Amino acid sequence: MRYLVPRLDTGDAVDVLTVVSPDDVDDPGSPSSARDAGDAANVATTRLAGLAAVETLAREGLPAETIRSVAEGRSPDVVLVGAHGGRPGAGPEVGAVTRSILGSLDRPVVVLPLPPLDP
Repeated sequence: MRYLVPRLDTGDAVDVLTVVSPDDVDDPGSPSSARDAGDAANVATTRLAGLAAVETLAREGLPAETIRSVAEGRSPDVVLVGAHGGRPGAGPEVGAVTRSILGSLDRPVVVLPLPPLDP
């Protein structure tokens, strides 16, 4: 949110997309579980309240393909993605999904650093 909030103008719209991989749908301990995805969307909606029109989109699918599909269908000005999916023990490097997004969209993609995760 530190990146996005100062860049919002009155009347801007923000889509918050959460994607749960088919492998993680029934695993509540997974970092990409539906529960955690919903929690993340709720936090974003709360922090952006009053600053922009926020729409949350929850999808199940392969993350890179789903992000690309939603971006192509909704045509955002810019796509913000985390450096990686938030798996425990992940380092600061850019993950495979983010690398795939960077090379495949026809619009700006901003990679946001994630806080360090405990292993």
